[in-house]
Formats: sequence, structure tokens, C-alpha cells
Amino acid sequence: MSIAGKIRLFQLTFFGAILGLWFGVTETGYVSPIFLPKLPDLAAKFTKLLASGEWMSPLSVTLFEVACAYGLTAINPLKNSI
Repeated sequence: MSIAGKIRLFQLTFFGAILGLWFGVTETGYVSPIFLPKLPDLAAKFTKLLASGEWMSPLSVTLFEVACAYGLTAINPLKNSI
């Protein structure tokens, strides 16, 4: 296995361990759902949000703000060099 394959395997294993730990501590009640929601509940709410389309308007505002910030930072060095 190549180095890149080993790195990818480690990343996937680490991600799976984090999800497993999250699932374990929330399902057994070690952590309150106020601080860390249960994964099945989170997945259900996330799919409901994606299906509703309510995320489109805030996303468009955020992308517009990022584009404006990028434009301002790209223009600033040009302004200073003139």
C-alpha cells in the first residue's frame, strides 16, 4: 500500500472512531443531548433541512460576502502599488 493509501486509511479510521465515540457517549447518556446531540437525531434534522431548501438563502448571502471580501483583498495590493 502506498503512503497516500495509508494516510487515507488512517483518516477514515480516525473519522470512524470519532463517530463511534460520539454515538457511544450520547446513546449511553454519558453526555447530555444539550451539549452533544444524538447522531440519529442530527442526521434526521440534517436531511430534513436539506430537503426543505431553507439553507439556500443563507448560503447565497455567505458566498456573496466571501466574494466581496476576496474582491476587496485582491484590489487592495493593486491600489497600494499605484
